Amino acid sequence: MDSKIIDIMIQAVGQTVYMVFFSTLFASILGFILGIVVTVTSPKGLKPNKIIYNVLDLIINVLNEKKTLLSKKCEIEVIEKREIKNFIEDNMKDVTIDMLVERFGYQEDYFNRFLKAQTGMTFTEYLQDCRLNKSAILLKDDSMDVDEIIKKVGYRNKGYFYRIFTEKYNMTPAKFRKYIKEKELTI
Repeated sequence: MDSKIIDIMIQAVGQTVYMVFFSTLFASILGFILGIVVTVTSPKGLKPNKIIYNVLDLIINVLNEKKTLLSKKCEIEVIEKREIKNFIEDNMKDVTIDMLVERFGYQEDYFNRFLKAQTGMTFTEYLQDCRLNKSAILLKDDSMDVDEIIKKVGYRNKGYFYRIFTEKYNMTPAKFRKYIKEKELTI
């Protein structure tokens, strides 16, 4: 138990002491923390009650347990995010939301919300972004022509690929490849 915190809280004998626990690090328990306001009123000369000391100890223990649980949950989400990202990138040619739901054991609605919260994108937007990033990397290498790259990243419609690639990079894949080659020569 952190007796310094409790000693500070009970030093104001004869006064009303307001204690508010607040933490920006633990958003999921923010409501709980903000709801803890302990008011201790003691007449002058009266020593703090053992019940108050025990209640404060209990509050500190509960908060420490919540902190531990939240940090473990955050670690799990980071690991899951990395695994999901790797799975999508490794299977981008034919990955579907159904494959992800089955692989990671989530319901589709929850999975979509989780992915949106983690990436700021829907599954379709995220997959498209991964495919376009991969195609840009592949365009740096002259060993594959654009049609091969389109198939490798999972697109079947060449016109659609050209349109979304041009929207993202403001140039066609061929111009992008030429631009990258020229940039490498000047470095």
